[in-house]
Amino acid sequence: MNDLEHILIDDMELYQERLNVREKQRREESKATSVNQHKLELSKKESSLEQIKTDLERSQSKLLQIKTDLERGHPPIDIFSRSNQNSARSQVSRSCITIFATAKPFVGHSRVIQRNALKSWTLLEPRPEIILFGDEQGAAKIASELGLRHIPNVKRNEYGTIFLNDMFEQAQRISSTDILVYVNADIILTSDFMPAIDKVKAKFENFLMIGRRNDVDIPVMLDLGVYDWENQLRELVARSGKLREDCYIDYLVFTRNLWPQIPNFLIGRVAWDNGLVYMALNSKKPIVDATKANLVIHQNHDYSHVPGGIQEVWEGVEAQHNRSLIPPEALGYGLISYANWELTLSGILPHNT
Repeated sequence: MNDLEHILIDDMELYQERLNVREKQRREESKATSVNQHKLELSKKESSLEQIKTDLERSQSKLLQIKTDLERGHPPIDIFSRSNQNSARSQVSRSCITIFATAKPFVGHSRVIQRNALKSWTLLEPRPEIILFGDEQGAAKIASELGLRHIPNVKRNEYGTIFLNDMFEQAQRISSTDILVYVNADIILTSDFMPAIDKVKAKFENFLMIGRRNDVDIPVMLDLGVYDWENQLRELVARSGKLREDCYIDYLVFTRNLWPQIPNFLIGRVAWDNGLVYMALNSKKPIVDATKANLVIHQNHDYSHVPGGIQEVWEGVEAQHNRSLIPPEALGYGLISYANWELTLSGILPHNT
């Protein structure tokens, strides 16, 4: 074999080796492309399943509302009949707001005042969608008794305190309405509430409605729903109630996604409510003080449910956590008195702070 043949053989071996390398690279690239396509398809399926889950949760919420309406004497409808589709939508649309809350364990005096509060919400007309978050003792039972939607799973910190942002995000995701209301579970709402919201939503597309509360002592379970129960409560407030300062914010009525992102505040500790009001004010959102047109009743209680009591609520580690999430000026400006609008018996007026 001469030198030329040796050279040709070497070249052929080198060429074959290069072909083998290229073929290996092609197979690896093909495999990677296949994996990426598989991941993409998996992601699409997961997204589709998440949408189905959300749609199912909203449908369950709407069905619960229809069941409640039927129990309250509204005429039954066949929601699966094509001829009754518009009627079904009308029945569901009776809930124009979603109220959501979390509660302390339903024991002792907390059981009394929280049942009073939740019962008053069910008597609003039209009846709202109501969601109760948390797995505290007695929550599932009261939800079943009053026809509330119960969501036991909500994110908590190492002390068991609920993260506000998780609760708000869940409520907005599963709500069947575009107006949501967070209310503390010791607040009795009156017939002023729904008309106040109607007036505000008629003027503003996006808004936050807040207001001052009236404190009263209510040691017993109230027989709400009987004749003249609300007037009796109004008389009690007039006799012995105390209108609290503008830093006590026990309810927030807001349009969906009013806050693009909510900090991980801890519920039941100070500063989170002032923080949310300040954030809305800072983003130039309409904030309406409804105090003069909406009687809200707070039932007095102690703080035995919190280790360390009221001192822990105001100055403890979790209170400091909430304060760390907002600028210092939020505590001074995130107040009801800094609302830029005011709902009065004469209508909605610019609020002079």
